[in-house]
Amino acid sequence: FFTIKSLTYNLTQQSDLNRPLFRIGAILKVSEATFIRASWGEGYRYPSLAELFVNSNIGGIGLFPNPKLEAETGWYAELGIKQGMKFGDWGAYIDGAFFANRYNNMMEFNFGQYGLPSDELYGLGFSSQNVGDTRILGMELSFGSSGKIGKFPLNILAGYTYISPISLDWDKELEVY
Repeated sequence: FFTIKSLTYNLTQQSDLNRPLFRIGAILKVSEATFIRASWGEGYRYPSLAELFVNSNIGGIGLFPNPKLEAETGWYAELGIKQGMKFGDWGAYIDGAFFANRYNNMMEFNFGQYGLPSDELYGLGFSSQNVGDTRILGMELSFGSSGKIGKFPLNILAGYTYISPISLDWDKELEVY
């Protein structure tokens, strides 16, 4: 539960989420070195005090407040598989996962012209804005290995993540504070 009252802005904000967030996950051991996992959970992000109130200038670029910023809610889901392998003294694994994220009222920093001409720091800069509903689908693939070359230990980790972010409110005009 969050509540913010401002002395400088006409603002009294309360979070719209007054309940626990739920998360669940499971791992199934299919064989000695094969594991399948699944998870689902809810998320909630309330704007930080800096996003709501900080008005600053860094090297001529402004950082502008947004006291009208609203909280972000969402959920995530993942389904993955991990396969372990052994090659002599070397151990290795391959891990792959598909995931989905859904955000309502997503917040992100945007570059643009903010403030009013009468403001001291009116001009170009960054401000956190609600950009609407979004969906992010993706997949991850990683490989890890460890062993020795002679007396020297060697650990290898490589991975690739692909994401496809989509604005579900693409046609909606962004209301910038």
